[in-house]
Amino acid sequence: MKHLRADIVKEFSCLGGSCPNTCCKGWRVYIDDATYRKYQAFDEPLRSEMLSKIEKVGDRYAFNMNEKTKHCDFLNKDGLCDVYIKISPDAMGEVCQMFPRDRTDVGDMRLYYLHLSCPEVVRLLIDRKDNVSYLYEEDDVPVKHEAFEPELLNVLFDGFVLSDAIAVNESLSIGEKLYTLFLLSKLIQEGIDNKNPSLNAEQIGLMENEDNLKELLKLCPDSLKTECISYENAKMFLGGLSNVRENLYIEDILKRMEACDKTEWDSRAAQLKRLGLERELGNIFSYVMFEYFMTAIKDGDIMDKFFRASLVMRFIQIYMVLFLAGERENLKERLCDGVSRISRDIEHSSILEKVVGKVHSLELIM
Repeated sequence: MKHLRADIVKEFSCLGGSCPNTCCKGWRVYIDDATYRKYQAFDEPLRSEMLSKIEKVGDRYAFNMNEKTKHCDFLNKDGLCDVYIKISPDAMGEVCQMFPRDRTDVGDMRLYYLHLSCPEVVRLLIDRKDNVSYLYEEDDVPVKHEAFEPELLNVLFDGFVLSDAIAVNESLSIGEKLYTLFLLSKLIQEGIDNKNPSLNAEQIGLMENEDNLKELLKLCPDSLKTECISYENAKMFLGGLSNVRENLYIEDILKRMEACDKTEWDSRAAQLKRLGLERELGNIFSYVMFEYFMTAIKDGDIMDKFFRASLVMRFIQIYMVLFLAGERENLKERLCDGVSRISRDIEHSSILEKVVGKVHSLELIM
């Protein structure tokens, strides 16, 4: 089997009770069927204690969530899991054992990644002094999942390598990166839709050349060459969420945006470059594209995943304008906190669907 992982996957270690934004709070913690059956087989009184803190949510089981604090009933005052401490690590559900780790199997390859909704994952990305890298390994473990068309897999991975180079290019604005990645995603998608993955291989290859990329960017609208999304587009972008009331962090962004006029926005946006976070933002961008490319490989909808990754980056940029521009202290810590909370809201709520439903247009996200 082949393995591909971001280098931070092996570096990650859970902070436990020291985590500033615990994954045991703010959402429902679901339990897989095998773990639920394990609890049912426990001896009394442990069986009754466990089952009393589990509820049925739709067709799934989940640990009870405290209505006031929004944390899992098994989260103790030290910020640790009582299932882990009082029973055993193996008694935790699959999600609890894995998170924020995740993986996708495609053909003879297993892809490993971490979710940005964990603040420690974001910290690993922004604290490094170089760009994030992706590690490839092979072993003799037999493949147990469905075969995947090799030609398509090669095109997708070549596309990711190119998207990564674009994402970490500090000479490009986010708008220029989004413009270039949109064109790349469109070329790949055309090949997938026409059942000919290599259809646009030559054009994609030309994008790897720096001189060709400069020529391509001459066609990029001037509005995208600025460092930041415009005030008008930011307002429209967030407009689809004006009625969101889910106790989410994005509510704070909405409130701050409502109080911000164009003059203040333009002033703060002009200060983004002075934050000196281009490399950190590039690593976040690279990783967002990696995570969404991994999910796109499964369903073949590259354009949809590009659009969603672009939305995540625009949310992060709007947060930076509203909360970080003009500040000098604890910038990395605040960026880490903001990115993880935004990612959590987006990954585990209806936020992204609401935005996608309202602003599914290239001009608005750029």
